[in-house]
Amino acid sequence: MLTALKKTPEHAWLNEVSSVPVQQSLRHLQTAFGNFFARRNKYPTFKKLDWRTQRPFVKTLIIALLIGSFIVLWQQILPVVAPLIFTAYLVYGFVRPSISRRMQKEIEVDDDPDEGDADGAAATGK
Repeated sequence: MLTALKKTPEHAWLNEVSSVPVQQSLRHLQTAFGNFFARRNKYPTFKKLDWRTQRPFVKTLIIALLIGSFIVLWQQILPVVAPLIFTAYLVYGFVRPSISRRMQKEIEVDDDPDEGDADGAAATGK
């Protein structure tokens, strides 16, 4: 079907583009109309593209553009982000031990019931 369309003069532009996205679009269109005529879905409509899309070519293109822009901007981002990450790591390293000691004391206080207390005996099941 696609080969016959490429040979017609009004669809000659199909020879200029890659055949993979066109074939995927036709395959998706065939599935959509098949589901419509089998009464499994509504009439096919155009939908917006997002990360949940089933179009691997478009998704691959978007991912490639994001990676490319990240690589290009890396030289500008690194001098700003690296000191922030290092500072956050240092602050976490100094704050974490004091929080841990404080939480350990609270846990020890909560876990030590009075041994002679009736509630303590009931809690142990004796």
